[in-house]
Amino acid sequence: MLIVKLCGGMGNQLFQYALGRYLSIKNGVPLFLDTISGFQNDFYKRKYSLNIFNIEANTFFLDEKTVQFYQRLQQPLGRKDKLWQWIFKKINQYPLFVHEKHFEFDPEMLNLKMESITLISGYWQSEKYFQEIATTIRQDFTFKTHISAQNLSLAEEIRTKNSVCLHVRRLLGIADGQINEQGVAFHGASDLTYYAKAIQFIAEKEQNIHFYIFADEPEWAQANLKLLFPTTFVKGNPDHEDLQLMALCKHYIVANSSFGWWAAWLGANPSKIVCAPDAWFADKSVNTNDIYPTSWIRL
Repeated sequence: MLIVKLCGGMGNQLFQYALGRYLSIKNGVPLFLDTISGFQNDFYKRKYSLNIFNIEANTFFLDEKTVQFYQRLQQPLGRKDKLWQWIFKKINQYPLFVHEKHFEFDPEMLNLKMESITLISGYWQSEKYFQEIATTIRQDFTFKTHISAQNLSLAEEIRTKNSVCLHVRRLLGIADGQINEQGVAFHGASDLTYYAKAIQFIAEKEQNIHFYIFADEPEWAQANLKLLFPTTFVKGNPDHEDLQLMALCKHYIVANSSFGWWAAWLGANPSKIVCAPDAWFADKSVNTNDIYPTSWIRL
């Protein structure tokens, strides 16, 4: 079996599932999702988010003792424990643990030699990990539920207009009254200069555009984004509802966010324009070239 450790927000989990789905199909093994251990110490209190999609996987729900055992196995000392070595040798099912080596695409993962139990952990943020099964991934990432009644008219408006999704992520998520300063410093947030360039780029290519702005800090977005085009600020929805609406748009200006990335990737307009920030992280020493599909415009 293949077990994928999920962690992070919805966008991260979608990437993790996508690689797991590819490996599952290629190797003809069942896919299980570890929906617990990756969230135990999550600062933002995030949790498993893929139950809203039509995914093809088994959820690997673990009780606390099993989680502790599972985490112990992933530690070097745990893997050398003589008792567990003996047990796994007897049942001939010693797990293979695979951890992401670096942020850029690792082609070796596509030819991973599976053991009877294989566990993978990482972020795997590149289309290259699942490009061969893109149609399957799009089907898996359809939503189980329809858009809510309160957003039906907005959804129809987005469908009929030359809609541009503009996504803002300020990274000011708060948990227990604190701000994750370390996360903010590492990830950074796309600045107003980027948005101005992207707006101008799309405005020069398209006519009769209408911007739909989705933001984790909607008050900041409304105070700072002054567009000379028809604009709608979308507020008050749960994440999955925002993602459904964003995916309906014709064109995209995404933040350096895996959530916005997936909204743009799932967008069905064959002639869509997608603008993305050239700096995906504040730390520019990280090679992020593989996160961008070839058709996207980096600004």
